[in-house]
Amino acid sequence: MLKELESHNNDILKSYVEKIFELEDEESRNIFFICITDFYIKQNKFEDIIKGERNSVFVQRSIINRIIEWLFSEEITDIEINRCKELILIFANYKASDTEQFFSLFYKKENLDKIYDDDFLLSFVKSDAFSSNPYYVFHFFNDSETRIERYKDIVLFACDRAVGLLIQQENMNREWQISSEVNKALNSLSKIPDLNYSCLSIWDKLYEHGLGKINSQD
Repeated sequence: MLKELESHNNDILKSYVEKIFELEDEESRNIFFICITDFYIKQNKFEDIIKGERNSVFVQRSIINRIIEWLFSEEITDIEINRCKELILIFANYKASDTEQFFSLFYKKENLDKIYDDDFLLSFVKSDAFSSNPYYVFHFFNDSETRIERYKDIVLFACDRAVGLLIQQENMNREWQISSEVNKALNSLSKIPDLNYSCLSIWDKLYEHGLGKINSQD
């Protein structure tokens, strides 16, 4: 199928895509978009198709799964990593996205710190996917004290944003798990001298709204 797609010009392919959208068979659409994803990541082709908001949640799920497979491939190049991250951030802000789909990105142990730079993590923390459920991102940060220190400003921003979301209670899941992870992150951040006051300020918000307790520091 890859060779067949590569042989088509864009006009023919776009006509083909229209027919794919009309199919009721989600599995066929799934296979097609996996191929399109590979082409975009490897050759930067079919950008308008892969980023189209018409893609169903099922198709987006297939694309994201494929991106995750690519990200944790040993052969992936820096250019391909950047294309994967760009797609993740696009889908992370689609209202129709299945936000749970993104969080396996933060459970893998290998290569994470090579893949996730400051700009990517900050953009993800600002995304709709994070707003829906910050728990998994905090799990990623709290997995390592070294990671907390490396991304300290982003973690602090994530804590403040998560507390604001908890207070607003906008479609928030795992409330107590999230507040627990925020407390854990703040406890680690508060050991960094120049962040202690900022951590106390966020803890005050948690305490005032009954969303957690201030952890004692050793």
